[in-house]
Amino acid sequence: MEGKPFVIQATVDAAPSLVSVAADGHRGFRRTAKLVYYCPIASRNLYSVDAAVLQLDFTQSDAAVAATIENLGDKGEVGGLEADAQGRVYLTNGEFNAILRFDPSQGTADTFNPTFETVVHNRILVWPDSLALGKDGTLYITSTQVNRFASFQRRGRICGGRAYFL
Repeated sequence: MEGKPFVIQATVDAAPSLVSVAADGHRGFRRTAKLVYYCPIASRNLYSVDAAVLQLDFTQSDAAVAATIENLGDKGEVGGLEADAQGRVYLTNGEFNAILRFDPSQGTADTFNPTFETVVHNRILVWPDSLALGKDGTLYITSTQVNRFASFQRRGRICGGRAYFL
């Protein structure tokens, strides 16, 4: 993030380690959509699943749902997804301070032939996290700057009389 490894140091004596993040997946869809797009936050890939198998009748087996999942390829680190009325999916990308767009009508994305278009790239867009489309088509973006939290800056803090790097 911002040209530096994203690490955390639990104590003064501990070696820095990569930050692990729990499953905090995001999804993007519209009421009329045939697909639901999602990505586990710890994954670099975008996936889709057939919306029809996710109906609340619960008659579909896990295998039937899994059979409709498609891996759309490497989209980089992402926090948020949003889909527009045309079925395009917008994705946040904190690694490159960017917002990407995937248009399923242009084919599927993969590592060797990506179809993720950069819509916005700006160094002040630090850790873009969530997206929302307004009724007028305006795309709203939160920039949470999580990587700038003190706990990720190797700054000493006093906790209970002991100094820790959080």
